[in-house]
Amino acid sequence: MDVWTSHFDACKHHYDGKTHFYTVHHDVNLNFSIFTKEYVSSMIQNTIPSTVRFEAMSPNALTFSFDLP
Repeated sequence: MDVWTSHFDACKHHYDGKTHFYTVHHDVNLNFSIFTKEYVSSMIQNTIPSTVRFEAMSPNALTFSFDLP
C-alpha cells in the first residue's frame, strides 16, 4: 500500500496496531474514486482475508480502512 499511495501528492496513513486507515486525495473525478475503491478492495481482499471499509468517497478523495488478521 505504501508504494501505491506514494503516487499521490496527499495521502494520509494511520495504523493503530490492528487497523490501517487511509485517505487518498487525487483531484481527478468521481469515476476515479469508484475505480480506486474497486481496485483497493480487490488488491487487499486477494492478499489478506480482510474486508475493506470505505468511509467516504468524493470526486477528489476517498477514505478507507481495513484490519490486519
